[in-house]
Amino acid sequence: MNGALVVAPDRSIQFTIDQLKRIITEFSEYILFIITPVTRYISMPCCDTPEHVSNFQDPDFLSQILADLTKLKFSLRKKLSPATILDGIELVCGAGCSKERIEQTLRAGWASDPVHPNAHIYAKMALNLLEKVSAGGEAGKKADTVRKRKRSDSSNSSTTANTQQTHVQQAQAQLYPSSQTGSRGPFRGSFRGQGRGRGWDTSSSYSSGSYHTANRGGGQPSRFQVRGGPHRGGGVRASGPPRGHFGGRPWPRW
Repeated sequence: MNGALVVAPDRSIQFTIDQLKRIITEFSEYILFIITPVTRYISMPCCDTPEHVSNFQDPDFLSQILADLTKLKFSLRKKLSPATILDGIELVCGAGCSKERIEQTLRAGWASDPVHPNAHIYAKMALNLLEKVSAGGEAGKKADTVRKRKRSDSSNSSTTANTQQTHVQQAQAQLYPSSQTGSRGPFRGSFRGQGRGRGWDTSSSYSSGSYHTANRGGGQPSRFQVRGGPHRGGGVRASGPPRGHFGGRPWPRW
């Protein structure tokens, strides 16, 4: 490939970024680790053609590549959140390594193969990766515990609110009975009244469309039927003995 060796710009790796986003979406319930690219062709060019890796002899050749890889790392962290982006160079050299030490390690690790590092580099990367993944797993467990606790608290609050609402509805049902249908139509609430005659009383509440009144005078009890209810313009109709008297007294009128 003719030209200078540089880190690929974002537009050149957009397809790769899109595929990584799909993976992150599909496995959103897992903790994902993505390793940034590492160097290649830093110890020797790909071939003897002068036009290939034309900047190999530049004094800032490796330092510029490392700076661009750092920029790429921060860009990936913004675009691929919430996945964990690990610095591939840091996995090779360890955290807190100086610039000179990093360049020395990279040149030695890729000394025999410009693309693939030696076994020692792979072993260091594996050990550092295990340490990073273990620390990230513990942090993920803590975050998952916090999320579960929040969901549990939210569920308990919802259950408490539903229970309170149920208690309120039950109390309202006791204070205000629902509509019921009697023999002459629907009515609600309790009916309390006093007749004009002597010896009978309708001062008890009803719970159905018809009921019997108490008989104080010792005569035959009278059966009342409620029509429409007090709020529907209805009235109360009394039916008693065949001759229309109640305990020897005429039927009262309202």
